Amino acid sequence: MKKITWHPALFMMLFYLSCQSHVDKQADAATAAKDSAIAKTDSSESGVVSNDQVAASSYGIDTYRKEAVDMVRQALRDKFKSDLDNHVIDSRSRTFTLFEYDLNDDGKKEIFVGLTGSYFCGTGGCNVWLLNAEGKQITEFTVTTTPIVVSKSRTNNWNDLFINSRGVWHIVKFKGDQYPSNPSVQPASKLIPGDDLPRLLDTEHEPYPKFAF
Repeated sequence: MKKITWHPALFMMLFYLSCQSHVDKQADAATAAKDSAIAKTDSSESGVVSNDQVAASSYGIDTYRKEAVDMVRQALRDKFKSDLDNHVIDSRSRTFTLFEYDLNDDGKKEIFVGLTGSYFCGTGGCNVWLLNAEGKQITEFTVTTTPIVVSKSRTNNWNDLFINSRGVWHIVKFKGDQYPSNPSVQPASKLIPGDDLPRLLDTEHEPYPKFAF
């Protein structure tokens, strides 16, 4: 019988392929676990997917009121039903944050909704929803980087907004029934909004719970 001789290079190649296959399987398993976690969270009563290490007392009431969360979740499910049913929206994009703020002093707080993930974000920023107190859409801002800063000045009895788009602050003013959706084409602000102004959806510097939809 002829003895088979293994060439060292061939042996190393087979060894590498075997290791790579193991790594790929681990990566697939990790991705599946994340998707499963989102799915489980989505079916829970609260849908909170925030870091458990953050104490509940750290969150402001304007970031997690149950009635507001439920309205936003249902609004998102209704608007994107087709893409959700067809699994077009990935698990990372199926979470949101919110902040409630009364922009027109009518005693009812509007709801800012921060969206994330590849479905809602691009190189210029992400989409941010603005809903009224009943959960109806006022404006869907595009190419937006949070936080959104509320100005003391007003237009048509609504607060003007400072919105950062592509690294530039813009002044966005209410047009009677909605704000302009693309802040990048609105007038640029010559001043950087100060820290004394309300900063909404400032998830980089403040704890915000995330919710699944």
